[in-house]
Amino acid sequence: MLALSRRARRLLVGNLPMGVVLTSDMLKQFLNAALVSATLHDTSFPEGEPVVNCIMCTEGRTAFIEFRTIAETTSCLALNNIELGGRQLRMERPRDYVALPDVVLPELRSGRILGNTSVAPDGKDLLSAAIAPVVPPPSANPLQTAKPLDPTATTQAIAAVDVSKATNVVSLANMVSADELANAQEMAEILEDTKIECEKHGKVVGIAAAKPAAGGAAETGLSAEAIARKVYVCFETPEAAIECAKGLHGKQFDGRQVTTNFCPMNTFTGLLQLPCYAC
Repeated sequence: MLALSRRARRLLVGNLPMGVVLTSDMLKQFLNAALVSATLHDTSFPEGEPVVNCIMCTEGRTAFIEFRTIAETTSCLALNNIELGGRQLRMERPRDYVALPDVVLPELRSGRILGNTSVAPDGKDLLSAAIAPVVPPPSANPLQTAKPLDPTATTQAIAAVDVSKATNVVSLANMVSADELANAQEMAEILEDTKIECEKHGKVVGIAAAKPAAGGAAETGLSAEAIARKVYVCFETPEAAIECAKGLHGKQFDGRQVTTNFCPMNTFTGLLQLPCYAC
């Protein structure tokens, strides 16, 4: 049940202060203190802290925060614009957020995952129709119709992944749009979401995507055309890379069908030398 509720127990914190030393532990401690001070935590817990995990994203501008309960996640949204290091922090739902259906509420409640706070009694604010995600019409701006990686959805049949030339590095083609590549905040979320999904198949060493128009010499396999709109994931073992490539090949991301392939390790290390987003 913890895994099922994870998307509903995460927030993205943006506008973190730059030019100062800010670690994951420091941000976690700051948010826990703020929640307790404002009585936004679940007081039924005799011990422990509302924030259970904090992952700082590339360049330290954003962080993903995971909470022990859904209610405390909702309550933390009340801290939007709280000041840290001279900056007003931005609290928002990550792009993969989905409200959980009523049918799972009894189990969440009995497992103490739903939680209860003054802002979200019995998690009601989180699950209310007023804040449920709205699906815009197909004609809407594509940045407003972004959907998380859906490993269960498929579209047209495509050729199977050729694992005979497997390496530790998997390339995920058709992963991002031109608009998303031009938005650093959007890319930070996409890479983090992709990393979380890929780690289901094994340990991820690194993940990267070239910035718009970035590229190297054609003979290196790093020409701008060859690496455009792809996300590269480096695994600890080729076995994990194979499982990921097979698992995500042909699946949907933001309405696009993803295809996977393998590439040499020097392609990945070379990409990191170019202007790129990395996680």
